[in-house]
This record gives sequence, C-alpha cells and structure tokens, in this order.
Amino acid sequence: QLLNSAGIVDTGTTLILLATDVYNAYTSATGATLDNSVGLLRISSSQFSNLQDLTFNVGGTNFVLTPNGQIWPRSLNTAIGGSSDDIYLVVADVS
Repeated sequence: QLLNSAGIVDTGTTLILLATDVYNAYTSATGATLDNSVGLLRISSSQFSNLQDLTFNVGGTNFVLTPNGQIWPRSLNTAIGGSSDDIYLVVADVS
C-alpha cells in the first residue's frame, strides 16, 4: 500500500498510468513481466487467479478495479500484436 503517489486515469486512454514507484510496486506484487512486443505487462493464469483489487483514493473517494478491470480484453489480444492465450494488464508506467 502506497499512501501518497501520483498517476493518471484518463477516459481517453485504455491504460492506467502509475508513477514509476507505484508501477514498480505493482509489477513486483503481481509478478508481471513486460511483454516488449505489445508494451504491456503480462501475467500467467495462476498470477491472474491471485490478482487482488487495485484501489485508488481520489479526494477521499475509493475507486476499485477488480482483477478483470485490470486486464486488457483477451478477445483483443491479437489486435495489439499479442498472443490470444496471454493475459495483459492495462496498468503502465507514466514515464
């Protein structure tokens, strides 16, 4: 849990951009690895089974992303050059 940090959640993008320190903590907590071919973090199905809710507090209001809310729609994997069998996360580094 990181109490004070910054990030970007924008309805004009499909990604959630986190400050580098938060992104690194998220990557470590999820065990995700960067798939350079698509530019997104990738996790295994067992890592997905262990994925926890991601909660943002903005102005005193909590916003929760369930595990399904943190992944790229699997039906669109090949549209971004990924494998249809992989699980990609929509959380990325702001830098």
